[in-house]
Parts: sequence; C-alpha cells; structure tokens
Amino acid sequence: SNYRTNRRASLRNVVILCILLCIFHSCCAKSLWSHHGQSTPSNCFHDHRTFCMASISVFVPPFSSHRKARSYSPGITQKINQIHILQANAATTQACDVVIVGAGAAGLSAARTLIARGKGHKITILEATDRIGGRICSKTLGNTRVEMGAEEHYGATGGNPVYTAVTDEYGTGIYEEGFTGSKVYAMDVDKGDTCSTMTYDGSPLYNCADDEDWTTYSKIGDAYLKSPFKSSITTVKNELETANKFKVKPGDRGWHLYNNEFAGEFGTTVDMLGAQNLAKQDFQWSLSEKVYLNVDKDVGYEDALNTIWWKETIADFNVNLVTESPVTSIDSDTDKEFVFVKVGNIMYKAKYVIVTASIGVLQAGIITFIPPLPLQTSDAIDNIGMDEGMKVVMRFNEAWWESATGGPVSCMITEGPAAWCWPLTYKKCKDSSEQDHIIVCFSMGQNAIDLKSNANNDENIIEAVLHDLDAMFPNTPATDSYSGDGYVQDWGAHEYTRGVYSFPTVDTIEDGGNAFKRNARKTLQQPVGRILFAGEATHLTASASVPGAVLEGERAANAVLNLNTEL
Repeated sequence: SNYRTNRRASLRNVVILCILLCIFHSCCAKSLWSHHGQSTPSNCFHDHRTFCMASISVFVPPFSSHRKARSYSPGITQKINQIHILQANAATTQACDVVIVGAGAAGLSAARTLIARGKGHKITILEATDRIGGRICSKTLGNTRVEMGAEEHYGATGGNPVYTAVTDEYGTGIYEEGFTGSKVYAMDVDKGDTCSTMTYDGSPLYNCADDEDWTTYSKIGDAYLKSPFKSSITTVKNELETANKFKVKPGDRGWHLYNNEFAGEFGTTVDMLGAQNLAKQDFQWSLSEKVYLNVDKDVGYEDALNTIWWKETIADFNVNLVTESPVTSIDSDTDKEFVFVKVGNIMYKAKYVIVTASIGVLQAGIITFIPPLPLQTSDAIDNIGMDEGMKVVMRFNEAWWESATGGPVSCMITEGPAAWCWPLTYKKCKDSSEQDHIIVCFSMGQNAIDLKSNANNDENIIEAVLHDLDAMFPNTPATDSYSGDGYVQDWGAHEYTRGVYSFPTVDTIEDGGNAFKRNARKTLQQPVGRILFAGEATHLTASASVPGAVLEGERAANAVLNLNTEL
C-alpha cells in the first residue's frame, strides 16, 4: 500500500513538473510570437531580439536545432520566425552535407534543387539578415503590395522557371504588360521644358520628337545595338563624348537622360558601364524582351515565390535555416575533405559550400576565404559591376500625373537625382474606388549618392524626390497630393547587399573576348575546390534578374551533386 501511495505521489510530481515545464515553454513561445508579430518597419532589414533561449535547450540534444516558421499570407511581409537553440558552452561545430551562404533567390533555389534530387542531403542555409528573399522584398503601402526590390517579370522565353510556376499557381491573369502609356521627360526644368512621347488632347506638354536633344538621345539604343562599340575598354560615357553620332558631354542639356534612363536600366551611370560589353550582354539576353508586371494588388513578388517555392523549401526536414548569421570566413584549407564556415563562434562543417552573397558583398571582403581565392576568381569578382541604388515608393491622394500630362503615364525621367519614376498601381486594381495612387522612383549610382548626401533620414529623401517631381510639373506639384505614406529602401547602404544588381564594366568581358567564354561571370561559375558561387551576377544570359538567380542556384546545386556522387 505504501509502495502504491509513493508511486502515485511520484507520478503526480512528474505530471506537475511536466505541466509547469509546458507552461514555461508556452510562455516563451508566446513571447517569441508576440515579438515577431510587431508591425513591420519600413526597411526590408531590421534587428531581432532573442527571448528565453537558454532554458529551452534542456529539451534538445547537443548540436541540434529546432526552427519554427510562420506560414506567410499575401499581404503580410514575409519573415522567418525561428528558434535556433545552441547550448552556450557546448562544442560549436555543426556538420552537414552542404552549406548555402545566403537565403535569397539563388540560395533558396539551390536548396530546393538539392531537396528535389531526393537523397536526403543535410542542408544548412546561413542568412545574414533576419528574413529570406534577399533583394526580393514586398511591403504593403495603403492596401497594395509594393516591391522594394525586384519588380519586373518576364515571359516563358529562355526557360524562365518563375513565369511557369507563378502562372500555374495564380493563372496568367496575374500578369499584364508593364510600362504602357506616355514616357515623360524633364528636358530643362528651369525653362519649363517637359516633353511627352505621346501627346494627349489638352496636354500641356510638347512632343519629345520636336526636341533636338531628346531626338539625339533616342538614337543611342539603336546605335549601340546595330554598331557595337569598337573597344571593350571604352565606357558608355567616353563613347558619348567622342563618337560623331553623339558628341554629348556632362553639362549638356540632355545629359541627364543618358544617366537617369539609359544607364539607370542597368543600375548604374554611364561612366561605369562598359560600352562594348553592354552590347555583348544585350545580344545574348535570353529572357523575353517584353516586361510584365504583377497586377494583383494583394500579392507581392515575395509572397508569390514564398507560396510556390520558399515555404516548402525551408520547411523540409533536411533543411536548417539559420537567420541573422553573417558568415565571416570560409576555410577550405584546414581539411581537404571538408569546408569550414564560420559564423560568430559557431563553425559549420560541410562537404561543399554554395556562396550566393551579392557581388557587392564579395567585393567588400566581408567574407574571408582561407586560402585566398585564386587570382582568376578574385579578378572575376572585381570585374563585375555593382553600384549604389535605392527605391523610393510614395502613395498619393490622387493620380496627379495624369492631370499633369493629360493621360496614362509609363514613366517619368526627371532632371535631378529622383531619376526614373513610374506609376505602379494604375493596373493593380480595376476598381478605381479601391485603387491606391502610388509612384515608384529608382535612383542609382551617383544619383543615389546625391539623394542621400543631404538627407538625414528617409523623410528627407522623399522630400528631395518630391521636389524633383515638382520641378518637372510646376503647375501640378506632386507635393500637394502626397499622402505622407512612403518607403525608402537603400540597397547600396545595406551591409549585406552593397548594391542593386550586377552590370557589365569595361573588364567584365575581355577585350575581343567571346561573351560566353572570356567572361568574368563564366569564370565565377567555375568551382574553387569545394566552394561554388551562384547568383544573378553569374548568369551569362539573364543577369540582373530573378529568373537568372533562380537558374544559377539550380546550376550550382547540380554542380555539387556532379562533383561528388556520394551526395
């Protein structure tokens, strides 16, 4: 009897202890979820705090991890809510088959490809920031999902996997041809010269075809495509200043057009673009020439890719996603059979490493390679361009630009550092009563530097952009219609992006070289022992695009498997 009584008492104590531990665990989890449920700041990257970690580790064997990911819904900015548990004083080396550095489009594509090969590869994804997606970042402004990073979509041409997957999920109606309507150019705002490529009835603007400087500018596209520049050591700026067909220079009335639109499309300015190499890159472009925009106001680019790919990838049993984990070194010298990747005081040991960090990050030397990368690899990194750039997105109370121009507007090229602006939402919502009136401005290269040089905060940057638009349309000032709601995303300033996207410099393709062979992008595709590189910057025919990044992630993953059949 006493035995049974003692036994019941012991069992009762165990039950009580379990209940108390469960309550404690629940409180910690609630604290975590409460924190992660805070409203989203305007920047695509921000800091997290950590709650209740040490006490939970008693439930977990040493060297293991437990992650918890929220299901994402359209209209909610994607974020990984993750509990990564490590015993503070335990050994800090964790082993896996493959480490992927970066959880952007290329890194997640590499993981997805490794999973699809179906051999149970243990994959660790190390992401420096507190979110996945990289330079794909959707936010909500008003009632509309807007893109603070990649925005353009392409058709099925060139084996574009994004188009196929997105239309399979959402239908082809999610896409419409982008940037239709009149292009409007500020030519000389001091004299009130603003022209339009389409003159609507009652428009106060004159036809750009009647402007000699604009007409000269309009010929540049045909010129560099039909008659490639003679030497790859010539920049577009030098070509513009010396070629008989142009003879334009800084300070000329139409000079800003070449920087703000022509070079702006490539995320830089004319003094950085390699003239011949730009032509070669354009010749081999494999994606559709027609650009599409997502017209579903409730679904951002980030939301769509999360739904079709990312959520499933990071939820896979064999994937360990570790956010807020900037890699500081990659050591392939200590052990020839493994690569050691360092994050703080934690070391990850893998058979192979796929590095998907941006060219800007690689050029900055944030990651130390041991031993140093071969000269041809480090030169390839240095010879691919990546420049400053930011996006400014603003919501207005009305579509003032249609009043200012007399009709639909495709884009506006300003004379100042706002550079290239376009209305986002005239196709996003068919019901005009529900439509947000949003303008996106893309400032790149020196323009981005100029925009923030005199600004103390995002509000000042928005004020400078509005001032630029006001000068372009003095009779219909943008400032008068601004709602006060806007975002600024400075990709060049962020430590773990260091730029917008890659572009060809004078050194990207060797002088007289074959664009598919003597190309820095091609060199960077080559494995360095057990280290591989992938990203939009390594794609030969679709660089500076999301499909290019996705395809490069697949290529690197397949290369890993081909290098070692044991995987």
